[in-house]
Amino acid sequence: MTGEDIHPEEPRIIKKIVDHKSRSIQINMLNSFIRKIVELPKMIFVALSHCVVSPFWGLSLAADYRIANPNLLVHLNSKEYGLHPSGGVPFFMEKQIGLSKTQEILYGEKILDAETLKNLGLINQLTSVNNYRNDAISITNNILESTNLEYFYYTKQLVNYKLLKEFESYTNLESKMEFH
Repeated sequence: MTGEDIHPEEPRIIKKIVDHKSRSIQINMLNSFIRKIVELPKMIFVALSHCVVSPFWGLSLAADYRIANPNLLVHLNSKEYGLHPSGGVPFFMEKQIGLSKTQEILYGEKILDAETLKNLGLINQLTSVNNYRNDAISITNNILESTNLEYFYYTKQLVNYKLLKEFESYTNLESKMEFH
């Protein structure tokens, strides 16, 4: 299917957006990035703005700290394509907000705004609307300058001590799924 086959005046569910091989490559690349984020002993900060789709939302959930512009929208679009949410979305959301809230969102919601994400604890801090970049840099610097870097190095190890092993089990399950 190509973009030429999509017409806004005649919306329909797209059954096949990519072939099995392309989907597998996408999932493997995302999971590889996630492993690197979790394994890296340095703090990973992510600053989000505008619209973020499911795979990249999951990737951002692997980061140690998430900052967002109040205009952020997370579009959980995989459901529209009949594909499971990739990028570790179910894995990280369940870890951060619990099973029932994750199920409620993934089975029901399509778009989440920044305020909702902040209230759920999925975004750590919001910037001002008009000074997003400078605010994100300032927030990051304030956190990193609050103590010595060894604190973050050891704390990240303690916080993530079993996360990588659990993520490996998750990715093994995901790799056994049919093209979904």
